[in-house]
Amino acid sequence: MSQYLCIDPGLSHTGIAISDSTRLVEPLTTIHAKNLDKILTQILSIIKKQNPNQVIIGQPPFGPIRSLSQSIFDALKQQFKGEIYLFSEDLSSKMAVKKMVESGGTKRSRRAKQHAAAAAVILQDFLDSDDSGVHLQGARHSIPSSIRISDSNRNDRGEEDRGMTEGED
Repeated sequence: MSQYLCIDPGLSHTGIAISDSTRLVEPLTTIHAKNLDKILTQILSIIKKQNPNQVIIGQPPFGPIRSLSQSIFDALKQQFKGEIYLFSEDLSSKMAVKKMVESGGTKRSRRAKQHAAAAAVILQDFLDSDDSGVHLQGARHSIPSSIRISDSNRNDRGEEDRGMTEGED
């Protein structure tokens, strides 16, 4: 039985990673589907097989995948009895690719594992933030918007607005 199951939603590929009670994170698989119903069917099948206590769903701070993450969260609330979390996954795919490049292998093998590896990055970040005492809103709720970077905190290029620039008072 896995303790945690993490979902990294994507428009064409959805990565899945797991961790047991020892918190050893492993990429599991990638779902190759674009239709929400097909994605959910496969996620529910994986949940049934892995039997996790908690499900973590990666959610970017903005864009179309943000609403896909919310749709998956809303659907799983109805069918999964454990705790479900939405967790910020900003740049998880880039971190996964970086780690895979560092570990070697061909570009083709990295591409095949990229989405599940991104889910593993999200899950590791979730577990690390839980250890650090960061409050995580759980039990079928998303993380409060005060913790996430909202669209209103981004400039026209989608970059985070960090407040005043040098020379402003």
